[in-house]
Amino acid sequence: MPWRERFDSWNIVRYGVAVIVLVKTASEISLGWVYITPALVAVTLGFLSAYGVTWLLNATGLARFFWNPGLTFVAFVVLFTSLIGLLFIPL
Repeated sequence: MPWRERFDSWNIVRYGVAVIVLVKTASEISLGWVYITPALVAVTLGFLSAYGVTWLLNATGLARFFWNPGLTFVAFVVLFTSLIGLLFIPL
C-alpha cells in the first residue's frame, strides 16, 4: 500500500489511524539569563486585562449587573488568558 493511499482521509476514518502533526513550539522566552514559560506571560497579560475590564465595569456602573463580582473577575481572567494563549503564543 503506497504512503499516500495509507494516509488519505478515507483510510484514516476507516482504520482509525491517528495522525499527530508535531510543530516547533516556543517552549521558553529568554529575558536575559532568566527563562520563563509562555504560559506565565499569557496568565500575567490575562490577569492585567481582566483587572482593566473589571475596573472599567466598576467605573461605569455596569458591574451592578453581575451577580458575584469575584467570580466575574475569575471568569474574565480565564477568558483573557485563554484568548491570549490561543492568539499570541505560537504553537
